[in-house]
Amino acid sequence: MMGIRPVLNSNGFNFDLNYLSQMANNAGGGYDHDSHTAYIDQVSLTFTQDLQRFTGIPDATIEGNIVNRNHNDLLTTKRLQDPRVQFNDLSQESWGGQSITRLGWLTFSRTFNDQRLLWRVGLMNKVQTFDQSIPCDFQLLSQCGGQSANSLLWSNWNVHTWGTSFAYKLTDELTLKTGIMEQNPDASSRSHAWSWSTKGSKGFLLPVELEAKTFVNNLPGVYNVGVLFTNAHQFDLSSGKSQESGLNDPQGYKSYNRTWFLWAGMNQQITRHLDNSNRGLSISWSMSYSDQRTNPYNIVTTASARYRGMFDVRPED
Repeated sequence: MMGIRPVLNSNGFNFDLNYLSQMANNAGGGYDHDSHTAYIDQVSLTFTQDLQRFTGIPDATIEGNIVNRNHNDLLTTKRLQDPRVQFNDLSQESWGGQSITRLGWLTFSRTFNDQRLLWRVGLMNKVQTFDQSIPCDFQLLSQCGGQSANSLLWSNWNVHTWGTSFAYKLTDELTLKTGIMEQNPDASSRSHAWSWSTKGSKGFLLPVELEAKTFVNNLPGVYNVGVLFTNAHQFDLSSGKSQESGLNDPQGYKSYNRTWFLWAGMNQQITRHLDNSNRGLSISWSMSYSDQRTNPYNIVTTASARYRGMFDVRPED
């Protein structure tokens, strides 16, 4: 970057600029048998600004994320499923929010107690703190990251709401996480792409998670289990009112203002190369269990395998 990046780094500004594209095609079958190739892409900017050097506050940081998505073309709704039903997976996980540029998060964070406690506050997204044991290496949404998004109460990646979170290291391996976040079904709308407003909020979210980073046979692994509570009204599925359509029209439909959601996950490396500990086979598993009075996804579970560095000439692939 003609020397620009080292200058920014020396002043505490670090960033990643990424481009991602995802394509899917139905060679045959599906709700609509016409063949279609769906394509989406996105550009994302994720950055941090170190504030400790300017303020003296321990590990003080501004964190931000901006995402530009394009094409709004999803094979799941175009060809695979009946468009009259709610989809239960995405053929391209980065679809969502239409073609739009939006703020994913903008937060302030700092540490306390010799870096054992990390506090974050601002316009947040759950992926900054919670359910991070499973990497997002797959194009299917069900295989991308953990299962906490199946709660239908908060969004992945590029949607922000107000909140604060705390992550406390009980030991070097065990971290307890909690926080309080706004529950706003309008957060993913175009009008909220850059909004600081809480208009549309229905209540709050209270997540609690325990995360363990450990070694099995000298190979690294990450394990987590979490629960999410909310006081935002959720509609009874048996009353005939869908969760999405009923949020702003509660009259005449049974609802609950205390619901819950559970998730868990693990990602464990099981083999390694003698010359490079980062190369080898890893396996992962994740699941979620919901309050089935209000959530159509009662139980979701996935498993996957990843092999990193299969070829000597491509140790990072």
